Amino acid sequence: MMGSNQINRLISSTYFRSGKFNRLSNMCQGEIPQRSLYNISATRNATEQKQHSNLLHCQTSSYPLLKRTVTTVVNNAERPGFLKRMMKKMGWLDHSRSKLRRSGFVLYENIGEKVSALEFIAVCDLPDTFFSWFLVTELHVWMMVTRLMAEGEEGRYARNCMIEAMWEDVEMRAKKLGDSSPTARNEQIQDIVSSFQSALFSYDEGLMSDDKVLASALWRRLFSKECDDPERLECIVQYVRKQTAYLDTVSRKEVLIDCKVGWIPLLEDDIQN
Repeated sequence: MMGSNQINRLISSTYFRSGKFNRLSNMCQGEIPQRSLYNISATRNATEQKQHSNLLHCQTSSYPLLKRTVTTVVNNAERPGFLKRMMKKMGWLDHSRSKLRRSGFVLYENIGEKVSALEFIAVCDLPDTFFSWFLVTELHVWMMVTRLMAEGEEGRYARNCMIEAMWEDVEMRAKKLGDSSPTARNEQIQDIVSSFQSALFSYDEGLMSDDKVLASALWRRLFSKECDDPERLECIVQYVRKQTAYLDTVSRKEVLIDCKVGWIPLLEDDIQN
């Protein structure tokens, strides 16, 4: 601890006699607004504004580095949205999850509006059942999934929302049938869910391989291993190849924002008409 003589010598030193200590005390004891429940935010804003003012009005000529820093801060403040414009220019979109969720549901609705499940059931000679409708819908959802997966994290989120819309539609349609009890209906839906993942893997393997592997996947899943006419199977294989090739030409914006995705006709007669 300091003795009394040391304290007296310190008080009488040049630093304290020069008045620097008084200026420091006056600065520390400046006017401070009285704090209450109603003016805490005002005190914070006033303090931040004073600090910002001191930074901009200091003599930066003696501090070149500080001058460049202040200039950079001011210029960036005068250009709001610079980072977003750069991301947009580079092709990096920053869409909110609400927009992507909407896109996922709209893409699924487009399948129901633009794809005729009854036409596929007739061409493939499938039984007119709820499960046949699901198999046709599943095939088109898978093709849309392959396109969304090429769009990174945003595409994956839109894919999840689209699949969520599909399961909601499946549950709603199953309830409208009314032919089974809720317990039996839930068990059937669970069976469909469990087979959905394996169907996606099988279709992915066929898409990345030749037509034989793709035809085998369609024969096992879509036709349920019951197809005696090879022309029907060939028709679906060619349809999948053409549709996936078309989806590859659709831009990122058209898929994630505008949802402008078309579905080619199944038969050539539909194209001519």
